[in-house]
Amino acid sequence: MIKKELKKSTKTKKNTKKDKQVIKRVIHKLSTGNISKGYIFLKKSVFVIICITSFIIFIMGIYFYLTTPNINDLKAVTRPSVITVKDEEDGFISIIGNQYEYPIDIKKTNPLLKKALVMTEDKRFYEHGAIDYFGILRALYVNLKAGKKVQGGSTITQQVAKNLFLTNEKSFSRKIREALLAYKLESVFTKDDILEIYLNRAYFGFGVYGINSAAKRYYDKSAYGLSLYEIATLVGMLKAPNGYNPVLNFEKSKKRARLVLSLMGYNPDLIRESLPINNTKRKSGYFIDFIESEIKGYLGEVSEDITVVTTYDSHLQSLIEKVVNNKKKPKDMEVAVVVMSDDGKIKAMVGGIDYKKSEFNRAYQAKKQIGSTAKPFVYLSAIERGLDVNDYIKDEPVKGFEVQNYDKVYRGDIKIRDAFDKSLNTTALKVAKYAGLRNVKKTMTKFGLDSSCVNSEILALGVCSSNLVELVSAYASISNGGYLVNPYTLVYIKGKNKLLYERESWDLIKISDEKSILTLDNMLESAVKQGTGKKAFVKGKDIKGKTGTTQNGRDAYFIGYDNNLVIGVWVGYDDERYTNITGGGLPAEIFKEIMEVIN
Repeated sequence: MIKKELKKSTKTKKNTKKDKQVIKRVIHKLSTGNISKGYIFLKKSVFVIICITSFIIFIMGIYFYLTTPNINDLKAVTRPSVITVKDEEDGFISIIGNQYEYPIDIKKTNPLLKKALVMTEDKRFYEHGAIDYFGILRALYVNLKAGKKVQGGSTITQQVAKNLFLTNEKSFSRKIREALLAYKLESVFTKDDILEIYLNRAYFGFGVYGINSAAKRYYDKSAYGLSLYEIATLVGMLKAPNGYNPVLNFEKSKKRARLVLSLMGYNPDLIRESLPINNTKRKSGYFIDFIESEIKGYLGEVSEDITVVTTYDSHLQSLIEKVVNNKKKPKDMEVAVVVMSDDGKIKAMVGGIDYKKSEFNRAYQAKKQIGSTAKPFVYLSAIERGLDVNDYIKDEPVKGFEVQNYDKVYRGDIKIRDAFDKSLNTTALKVAKYAGLRNVKKTMTKFGLDSSCVNSEILALGVCSSNLVELVSAYASISNGGYLVNPYTLVYIKGKNKLLYERESWDLIKISDEKSILTLDNMLESAVKQGTGKKAFVKGKDIKGKTGTTQNGRDAYFIGYDNNLVIGVWVGYDDERYTNITGGGLPAEIFKEIMEVIN
């Protein structure tokens, strides 16, 4: 055993000596140049690979440098046009489009603005170059330790490069361009210039760009007049403009502002807080969107700042929104409301329950069958041709039509006025036959409701598609004594130095005779007092109106008026399922509650 181990040891020593001799021979050959062809080939191959790699990197560097955007005019902020919308009292409603105020001069701002930005976004901004290599290593260490990304290594200069010229695409080429742009920026601009560019171009939520616009939007002041707390709030938003928005997420914004103050070396408890102003368009979003579509219809694409004065009634809008929001409704049911003066001014509008969830405006974008709200125009056509509403008519099945009343009851002989009160279908069909299909369509055309009516007397039951704005304007023509109504929202539009549009006064166009309209007006009043519209009755007001329920039960309406104000209410589901609601139910109740709160 011992002999075997001795032999093993002797063998190992011999191998070690041999290895040392081989190493000495290789070193000798390398030092004297006496080496085999294999080693020379390897050496040349490595050299060629290094040259090719360097050449490729050089070419890529030239390519990325040449394809980076021009930054020479970066400080000159060019902004798109802004549309300022005002109500009928010249009060501010909203801004349409992204908001850009005039750029700031950072030298004239409160020095605390620079301090807040640097301490929050890039503490070593004035110490490093375009790229902070120490910051990258620190972020790498922190992220590895945390097991996830909790810290970034980008400098403010890199953020400017990315935000202004590049996308959020996560790719190697984007990172190279970002670095090259950052070096370009640092070679052309001073550190303060870069901060100024950053602040003038940064996004602050609600379509607001630039610190000056943000100061105006959230605190109604210039960036030069911001307090310390306001500076901390706005700088804190840069990380997540919506997440730390003081209007949308007040508590999160407050917590973030306190962190910024701490990073600046202040005790947040000793700094006086400021509350933001809330003038977002979300409350009246449906109305603002409608106004925007009207502006484009008159002016096309807007190329300058304009101010638009509208028919919007802020007080009335708040009232109807409150009624709609507080009214108990079946789950997922939508509501649309239009309030219009009987000369066509659209004063308020609700296009749905929640604008944030759905911007689809059911008041004017949705074309739906109008049900029994069409009947007044059928009766009017017959009255114009001699029908006496105090005569009797037989409520019975109508030959050639599979039509029955809502309650499936036939009443026999009934006064025409009473048949209208009860919104009977069979008698409406007979009245349409009396007036003649051509005449009924002609009457509906004059009132703006014939766009898609069926070519049959069945149109008496509202087999026509229309939107709520058109339907309300048709009733406005009844309210005003039989004059044509063209609904509108725009009063005038001003550019910087001139008037771009002003609604012209135009001659009234009579579309029905006064006597016929008065008869119909009385019938609509009776329909509310003792007919299907009872739930819309308001004590002390002379409400006139008509219920409407479509044949398939998908849509329910109440359209009514009093004292030159016309209100239309629609309820239904977006997926057009059966509602189990009639126009004399929920729509009439909403109408009544709106009328009750209007002075």
